[in-house]
Amino acid sequence: MRLERLIARGFRNLEDLDRELPPAGLALLGANGQGKTNLLEALYYPVLFRSFRGSPDVEVARFGGQGFRVEAHVAGL
Repeated sequence: MRLERLIARGFRNLEDLDRELPPAGLALLGANGQGKTNLLEALYYPVLFRSFRGSPDVEVARFGGQGFRVEAHVAGL
């Protein structure tokens, strides 16, 4: 099973995104506070149906937002 595409709206500090993931994988690089862990949390959310940090859903939604949505498209199911 491989994640092919990730869609996230209103999730933590991430800009709304709709991205295909490269088959070879990817590396996340950046300074502290840029959203690397939030992106990983968005990747896990459709699997666990909760935050891996233990945060309630209200804390996962972007500050001042009206909720959030995370959608994962996978291949090989």
